Amino acid sequence: TFLLLYLNEHTFAAINDEDENKDERIRMISIIKSCKENPKIDVVLLHEQDILRGGCKYDLFYEEWPQELINPPCNLLRQSSIKLYSAPEYRIVSLRLLLCEMGGIS
Repeated sequence: TFLLLYLNEHTFAAINDEDENKDERIRMISIIKSCKENPKIDVVLLHEQDILRGGCKYDLFYEEWPQELINPPCNLLRQSSIKLYSAPEYRIVSLRLLLCEMGGIS
């Protein structure tokens, strides 16, 4: 079983406002943490590179993400991510890498 976490500039930007989206933020963090803690669930990070699709530098996640996902015991950003490139031929390779990571055959 896998949790595919699609990373772009909007992953946590929309739920960083503590007042309006607090319940959504808590629910999303809880789901990610419980998946990281469950040995039967692998969390796979897919990092969008295409600026038109919200692609951004990895450093942005350290600024916007909740610390409880960045710091131990989660250490989510320490695991490698699969980069999803914008050029069609590279995007296909990225998606095949994703399939392989999730137990499929390329």
